[in-house]
Amino acid sequence: MTEAMGMGSKGTRHDWAGSAMSAVVGRELPATAQKILSAAQRALARDGYEALTLSTIADEALETKSLVLYHFGRRANLEALLVDSLWHHIDAAFVRSLDQLPPDTDARIDALIDFYAGIAEDARLWRMYYDQLPSVIGDPHVRRNLARI
Repeated sequence: MTEAMGMGSKGTRHDWAGSAMSAVVGRELPATAQKILSAAQRALARDGYEALTLSTIADEALETKSLVLYHFGRRANLEALLVDSLWHHIDAAFVRSLDQLPPDTDARIDALIDFYAGIAEDARLWRMYYDQLPSVIGDPHVRRNLARI
């Protein structure tokens, strides 16, 4: 197995909270890990953040909780990748739009307002973003993992 599949070059399992998490960002996750991440997205959209547990995610993915933990190490690691998977494309588009703007403060403020208005127009995105945000901000493990991404 390769490092991108959660295994080190010597066959030892990586914890996604460590350097392997940053190694995975921008690469394709292993099929089972991607299946679990997609299941977490569906469960979050359907049930909200408060109901999002490792057991719920495992059930949604039709996998075992131990397999979820094998791929992600702990819930905080999965949550960090979940946040990134939900917002990366939106954040990347926002940053690209800023690159096109003059350094004028008013234009950048308008772009930020438009960014949040776009989220507000999509009820599903709005619910997932604001339902998850308070818990993510309050969890030092998730914040630390997001900082690595």
